[in-house]
Amino acid sequence: RLKINSRERKRMHDLNIAMDGLREVMPYAHGPSVRKLSKIATLLLARNYILMLSNSLEEMKRLVSEIYGGGSGAHHTGFHPSTC
Repeated sequence: RLKINSRERKRMHDLNIAMDGLREVMPYAHGPSVRKLSKIATLLLARNYILMLSNSLEEMKRLVSEIYGGGSGAHHTGFHPSTC
């Protein structure tokens, strides 16, 4: 039983370290006056942030495709994706 408890404590310790690492890279206010996000709030925020980034990427791809895929006025902007 002691071995099982020890494994569970280590698992929870590792999970808490991973959650803290995720909180560090998530875009929300950090500071002494801001409460630490719960595990579920951290996961929901991370999920929504990933979805938002994916949607933004798809929109940017669509816009670049519109600008450079359509052929009309593509070289008048002075911007080319290969320069990024």
